[in-house]
Amino acid sequence: MHVASRSARRSIPSSPLVAAAVAVALAQATAARGYAADTAGDVVRNWNQIKRDDERGGEIFGDIPETLPSTLYAKKILKRAADAGHGSEPADGLLAEVKRVVDAGEDPELALRRAADEYRQRVEAE
Repeated sequence: MHVASRSARRSIPSSPLVAAAVAVALAQATAARGYAADTAGDVVRNWNQIKRDDERGGEIFGDIPETLPSTLYAKKILKRAADAGHGSEPADGLLAEVKRVVDAGEDPELALRRAADEYRQRVEAE
């Protein structure tokens, strides 16, 4: 069920029927583990907890490769913290900026590359 649910969640945008089936499957999977869910948000929170339990032994962050590019590492840290209910704004300015970029729906690695390219072009134009 876990692998099937993960695969099904990836296809959600393709069909409203698939989205409904996935929602039911996630609700059933979380209920089978003893989690109650009154709303879709509850189902998602429960599912994230199940993933933490299954994949990371209940740890919020688990194993994140140290070799990831810094912006991808930061993005994973922010997502896993938010999934665990820690959605507060990071105190560090740079990490807060990565969060702002991710919240805007952008990839921080690509956003930084674009900003650097734009800066380079401005410098070269002077």
